[in-house]
Amino acid sequence: MACPSWTLKADSFGPIAHAEITLSPLTVFAGKNSVGKSYLSSLIWAIMAPRDSGFENQNRFVDSSFYKEIAPKIENIVQEPIQEESLHKIIGGDDFLEIVRCFVSFTNELINHKNTIDALFDSVFSEEISVSIRFPQSELSEHISKNIIKASRTLSSYFPDDIDSQKKSFARAVLIDTFEEFLSGGNRKKSIRYLPAARTGLMILYNSMVVNLLKSLSWSSEDEREKFPASMVNFLGNLGAITGKRVGPFRDVGEMLERDVLRGRVELTPIAGNGFNFIPEGSNQVIPMHAASSLVTELTPLVVFLKWSDVSTLIIDEPEAHLHIDAQRIVARALARLINRGVTVILTTHSEIILQEIDNLMHLYLHPQRERLCKKYEIREDELINPDKACGYWLKEGKGGSRTIPMEKRREGLVYPEMNNTLYKILEITSDIQDEDAEDGEEQ
Repeated sequence: MACPSWTLKADSFGPIAHAEITLSPLTVFAGKNSVGKSYLSSLIWAIMAPRDSGFENQNRFVDSSFYKEIAPKIENIVQEPIQEESLHKIIGGDDFLEIVRCFVSFTNELINHKNTIDALFDSVFSEEISVSIRFPQSELSEHISKNIIKASRTLSSYFPDDIDSQKKSFARAVLIDTFEEFLSGGNRKKSIRYLPAARTGLMILYNSMVVNLLKSLSWSSEDEREKFPASMVNFLGNLGAITGKRVGPFRDVGEMLERDVLRGRVELTPIAGNGFNFIPEGSNQVIPMHAASSLVTELTPLVVFLKWSDVSTLIIDEPEAHLHIDAQRIVARALARLINRGVTVILTTHSEIILQEIDNLMHLYLHPQRERLCKKYEIREDELINPDKACGYWLKEGKGGSRTIPMEKRREGLVYPEMNNTLYKILEITSDIQDEDAEDGEEQ
């Protein structure tokens, strides 16, 4: 599985004045409240899952002027079976280069559609909003050529006597496949799991929210429909699709969280849309989500997805919410295990504990005493993070909105200047208070 290689640029996007980010297998967003971290994580989900978010709109596909320019050129290429000896000529030809150029404009036209973005967030954004993606040319060319070759060979094999009538649909398939694959990071069938903030509230009200969501989707009047952001609909839908019949490839990580953090196990409840219960360790007592602790309700969605579904990309807002600091460290190590097994992890956080644990795991990766220190602190090899696979962005407040600032990466890990400044201030105040206590003691 691959991490998307595009660079995202967003301007006048909610509280964000300007953001420019390139993802890594681990990408961290940090900053103060209300600076746009969740806006960015939601937008990244929407781009990586265009079919679920609405960016992949069939009507806008065919209505796009760029589509009308690209499609005939693809039709000309796919209508003849492509042989190995002709690949170089086709890929280096003017028509193919024009397809690549137009594809960039075509994709950015779709993801910069203001009505879609407004609907995604159930909000109305500024008319100045701008969202775009910058593509690595060579990788994009590879994706497009692969799909053209596949379409050409399928067309000639299965429709040898009907190529002219079928080539339009195959040209569209090339564009759809490339659009989905490239945005998701190489595989359009990826399982992209987005876990929004405030998961406790969502889990407590999960059953009633699913019922209301189903009702709203069945009502005919747009005015009567209850509004749900697309990311929340996707989150609830993914939970509702869990049957428990499939063992996820990362079940062991989910069970680690149950054992070391929850001290119990999460089980499915066979009701409409699915429900979830918690059974404490060493007990047969079944606790429904609305009666469970906030620790359980916050972590249950992550445990459920890891135990019973595939996960190729995990986007999680505030993984530290309602967790004791010891639990935060364990969650950070669980995320590290996922990264080392090919999962792209994108997280927003306010937690210096999560950040410091990530830094420790990065520092240890290249540490000369790595083996000794890992043994001493019971850190597994698959919990260490290669610094080359991590990046971070600080959302810094400023005039007109926040801006993304790439975090400096040192031998010790990522640098979080504003959070460190706050910690230094607390330490300074504590030291002053203790010094005054010492002086008062001496006077007495």
